[in-house]
Amino acid sequence: MNCINIKSKKLVINNHKNDRKGPKKIDLNETFLKYLKPGLDKYLISNSKGELYQSSSFFAIFFMNTFGYNVYDLKKINIINNYKRRRY
Repeated sequence: MNCINIKSKKLVINNHKNDRKGPKKIDLNETFLKYLKPGLDKYLISNSKGELYQSSSFFAIFFMNTFGYNVYDLKKINIINNYKRRRY
């Protein structure tokens, strides 16, 4: 199971569809963790009943209705923010 460990301050990804090298552990900062603590023992992203979405398309619809953006647009944001301009 993928999880956020509050004590170790890490996001643990045990199963990722594109990676077969084992678990990934990503350090989380205290500011991010303070927003998660009220939701302990619950799913980070869930439907109105507190359950996991049945598929990624259900989540994508929720995201679009809530924020007005396609969830996959976030990938584009990451690319733009990481782009380094060449100096001539």
